[in-house]
Amino acid sequence: MSTTTDKSGGAKSEPGTLGKILKSKRLVFGTVLTLLIVAFALLGPLVAPYGENEIVGAPFSSDGPLGTDYLGQDVLSRLLYGGQMILLISVLGTIVGCSRDSVQPAPWRSCCP
Repeated sequence: MSTTTDKSGGAKSEPGTLGKILKSKRLVFGTVLTLLIVAFALLGPLVAPYGENEIVGAPFSSDGPLGTDYLGQDVLSRLLYGGQMILLISVLGTIVGCSRDSVQPAPWRSCCP
């Protein structure tokens, strides 16, 4: 660890890797946002007020927090259940994209060895 001298003449140490990461507001914001989305996708079906395909009211009514769709299904429940499928597709797409050696463009070669 290298040290520098501050204005008062005392030595202070430079921040480590975690300190540098936490100083980046964009990185912290993106990480928190990503973790929230993953948490909603994984825990969403546990807190969904209705089943995925359950008809709860008339089409386009205000039943429920986000209302109902054209079939009368709760929009919030369908949104929470759909998050798992989106998460699965994105993880599988990343795995497939990183496993294709011969077709990878130059930017991907650096992050997917």
